[in-house]
Amino acid sequence: MSHLARRALHHKTLAVRLQWPLVRSRFSTSARRPLMELTGFTEEQLTVRDAISAITAKFPNTYWQECDQNERDPKDFHAALAKDGWLGIALPEQLGGAGLGISEATMMMQTITQSGAGMAGAQAIHANVYATQPLAKFGTKEQLEETIPKIINGTWRTCFGVTEPNTGLETLKLKTTATKNASGDSYSVTGQKIWITCAQVASKMILLARTTPVEEVKRSTHGLSMFCIDLDRKKPGLDMRKIKKMGGRAVDANEVFFDNYQIPANTLVGEENEGFRIILHGMNAERCLLAGEALGLGYAALERATQYANDRVVFGRPIGQNQGIAHPLADAYMKLEAAKLATYHAARLYDVSRTDSSIPFHSVGVACNSAKYLAAEAAFTACERAVLTHGGMGYAMEYDVERYLRECLVPRIAPAFQLHNVATPRDPIMDAIPGGAMQDIVGENSEIRNKEAVEPGVRPPCGTGTRSRTLRPMPPLVYPSPPALEELRSLLPPYEAAELLVDTYFDRVHWFMLIFQQDNFRQNWPQLYKTHSDRAGEDCNDLGFLSTFLMVIAIGAHYVGPYRQCLLARHDVQPETLKQCIFKAIKSSLLDIISVGSLEVVQTCILLGTYYLFHGAPRLAWPVCGCGLRVAQSLNLHRNVDKDLSLIPIERNENETRKRCWWAIYEIETFCSMSYGYPHSIKDADCDVEPLNPSAKLGNAPSPVSFDEPLRCETTLLSYKYYMSKLSVLTKAVLSELYGIGPGLVNNNRPSGETGSSLRAVVMKVASLDARLRNWRADIPPKLRWETLASTRVSYSSQDEFDQDIGASGVRFDNHIYHLQALALKLAYENTIILTHRPLLSYKLVTKADEKLDDITRLGTIQESPFLRSMRACHDAGMSLSELVNSPVLDLVSETYAAAFVSIHTFTAGVALGILSSIEPLTPQAQEAKVGLHRLMSLQAKLKPRSPLATQGLDILQRLTKLALDKELSMMLDVSKPIRWSEPQSGVDVDVSAVQTGTLSPKQNSSGQHPRRSSHDAAVAAMQTDRQSIMFDSRDTQGTETQEETPDPNSLGNFTDFQYVEDASVSAALYDFDQVLSTYVNSSWADPDPLAMDTSHAQTLHDEGFSMLEQTWIWGPDTLPFHD
Repeated sequence: MSHLARRALHHKTLAVRLQWPLVRSRFSTSARRPLMELTGFTEEQLTVRDAISAITAKFPNTYWQECDQNERDPKDFHAALAKDGWLGIALPEQLGGAGLGISEATMMMQTITQSGAGMAGAQAIHANVYATQPLAKFGTKEQLEETIPKIINGTWRTCFGVTEPNTGLETLKLKTTATKNASGDSYSVTGQKIWITCAQVASKMILLARTTPVEEVKRSTHGLSMFCIDLDRKKPGLDMRKIKKMGGRAVDANEVFFDNYQIPANTLVGEENEGFRIILHGMNAERCLLAGEALGLGYAALERATQYANDRVVFGRPIGQNQGIAHPLADAYMKLEAAKLATYHAARLYDVSRTDSSIPFHSVGVACNSAKYLAAEAAFTACERAVLTHGGMGYAMEYDVERYLRECLVPRIAPAFQLHNVATPRDPIMDAIPGGAMQDIVGENSEIRNKEAVEPGVRPPCGTGTRSRTLRPMPPLVYPSPPALEELRSLLPPYEAAELLVDTYFDRVHWFMLIFQQDNFRQNWPQLYKTHSDRAGEDCNDLGFLSTFLMVIAIGAHYVGPYRQCLLARHDVQPETLKQCIFKAIKSSLLDIISVGSLEVVQTCILLGTYYLFHGAPRLAWPVCGCGLRVAQSLNLHRNVDKDLSLIPIERNENETRKRCWWAIYEIETFCSMSYGYPHSIKDADCDVEPLNPSAKLGNAPSPVSFDEPLRCETTLLSYKYYMSKLSVLTKAVLSELYGIGPGLVNNNRPSGETGSSLRAVVMKVASLDARLRNWRADIPPKLRWETLASTRVSYSSQDEFDQDIGASGVRFDNHIYHLQALALKLAYENTIILTHRPLLSYKLVTKADEKLDDITRLGTIQESPFLRSMRACHDAGMSLSELVNSPVLDLVSETYAAAFVSIHTFTAGVALGILSSIEPLTPQAQEAKVGLHRLMSLQAKLKPRSPLATQGLDILQRLTKLALDKELSMMLDVSKPIRWSEPQSGVDVDVSAVQTGTLSPKQNSSGQHPRRSSHDAAVAAMQTDRQSIMFDSRDTQGTETQEETPDPNSLGNFTDFQYVEDASVSAALYDFDQVLSTYVNSSWADPDPLAMDTSHAQTLHDEGFSMLEQTWIWGPDTLPFHD
């Protein structure tokens, strides 16, 4: 080994050479000083440059010209480098290498090409340097001891077998297979590789082959395996064919054919099916080396050009003194210098990342690819201008620049990256927008090609895959913040504790959210607990998945019962402390998490947002879920994935997960709008995603195309999410059509630019929406219908029994989940009914002053009054929810994620009954409403220990009850006005004793059900109060109807003989309710009374004050429909 080589190989310190001021001089065509600026390089790099220059000096230009023209392999040059150990420059010393890095290897390759050897000289040793990187990292001890020393000393040469004829850049679609034989001791390789450099002289090949078919892998990056195989040309099944090529003729390029070529099983490098991840460690190094080779070629061409420009004299002076020659060369020089900085930055980043886990793997890849691109472009510019500077002589072989120009195309063409393989879009201006033209090759999101645009404002038909070109999916950002990663990793509890918290999440929360596949999640999260040395896996460095996992265990920690708390204590885990630490860290790192832009980020936003939403912080929940919505839209979750048009296949399970996330976002956005009056940000016309497939796991039923078609599959636990999603679509229609909450809507129900709408139109909308809601309810299958399950026995007799059933599964647990899901659907439906009919509660029909109608006409019209229908619908919805108080499942739901969901919906029902009972406090209907209100307050009291919202809701309902009772007392004491007391109507039998004891409820009919009165009975009952001007005898009313009436929106009666006015009684009740809210706020801030004190919940960082107050928005005067 030479003295210079020994100095380079054994010098350990990476001391940076002191920089001195750059030489201030104009660009010169003189070659009296080195063209490339050398300041800023390390001692090792400069020493390598000097040592390699000494070797390349023995191989003049004539040597390379002869090798090129005769297509002769430069084996002498390969041997000279191997003699001094340069082929192992970037390999560990314990394997016989130099222990230096890719930075020094890049300098070596640049020096080789710059010496005049060109790309041929570099390619002769190229694969021996970079292809051994993944082998050195993942190979077994036996593989390394057998292979690496012989590659370093030149006994064996190696080649890199990845590229195939019909895949090229699409590495994930490689078709060459390696099938393990029945004995398990060997693989049979079949397939074809192309553009394999040095295969004719190589003894070894680093081979990437498919060991699992594409259709069977769980992730598209799986299924490939890496092998280090012998190229034994005497064995059957191996054939090679040399490719004639334009440049680099000294080094062979080949097609390699495998036909049941047998290789030993011990040639597998790393784990089977993990080859793609392994091979990337070599590809990034290859990019750096190629960038260095391109730089060297560019500098070599520029040196030849400047020398020729200085020597060639025309019209009495060197041509280099002409600006037409000097300026293009100076421009090429600047491009090379800029590419040089990018190249050595990437190489340094690659080296540092091998020992510093805080540097993301993907950021190294981006730097290496960027450097290769810049260097290849700069080299081409320099070589082209060198040929042009030489003029006719540039075409001659003896001046070398024509060879450089032929060879400089190599780094421009191969290995290409995705931009080279993407057709120019019709609207190239959109390329500047992130995700506007392409996506990351490492990402697993698919890009869907365009079809014809649909008519503006019209929702695209489901299943067509139609989409706007400006809405291409934005790939996940691959620069997770190292501090954020480390902070979140530090919060991981012991493995056993994490396992218990994951089980708790799936026991208490998953049934309600269903945002990911349980099997996949359980399979992936243990990867986070790999040792530091094993953290090359993508899950370990995936900030999105890490944050999702932490949210799962934090929410699980919130719902652990006493038994599970004792189990966690064995691992020194305090669930409340762990939960608060995780929420604090997630909140502080939220921007870093969102910037990743992956499906897991959407899941994190959903979990964080819903936790805030259900624990008293809606104003914080809404923007967090909004972030999730924006990321979801950037990933095109709102678009239908057409498998026939996607560039990267979307697996069935992955597509279902995408749909789960989108519909969860849609449901949350709708819930926030419905509960708190927040604007709805989703425009249905922009969405064509399919509904969830309840039978997705069964694999025997196609996914429903739209909500309009009937669902033809058996009921599963996922059916709940299908029906809840469909109900969310209907609820959004209610919000947009009746309340003006939605994109493009202002001033309640007026679209932009519309002057107004008649109240009759609002009546028609209410009737139409009511019919759609009742049709939805009729479609609910028996397993999810509350009326079917209400009387059935619950699966768990107590909360303690439920708490001890860890990781619950089986028929018993499934029945328990069906019970809870039926309850959630019941709550959401009844609340939507109240929301639908609320706008009409403030109006009533009155007789025109100049009209005299017969009693029959008037009675028929009032019976059809939509205002009375709406009042009855709200009353019935509230009473129906009040009956939940005695259900044993209520005790179990309080220990789940749906506790606040129950509290919010029953609070709305309580407010509705409270207001209705205070309109005319002495009527039988008011008495019935008070009983329902009492039940709902009892229900809120049961939920207080788990839901801070229930505490606020109970206080407001108690105050509202006081208001109703005060009005009743006032009317009782006012003897100047007669009390009009109607007889019990046929629709409801009133038990007087029950009124006195406060347990009033409608008597059950023969079927055991509580009958609902018909709209006819409701109209007559309402007529007998002072809200109507004429009295009628109700004895001729119809009998009890056990079925709900669904009014036909096209036959709502003719009100030409009547006029509608604002109902003063309702307005007064709403005003009184507003005063209740005001006194609640004032007393809570000043000197709160016992009712307003929450003794069961400590103040947390999530508290926003009185979030329940925002839920009363629908009872405000601003919700009245605008009418002419």
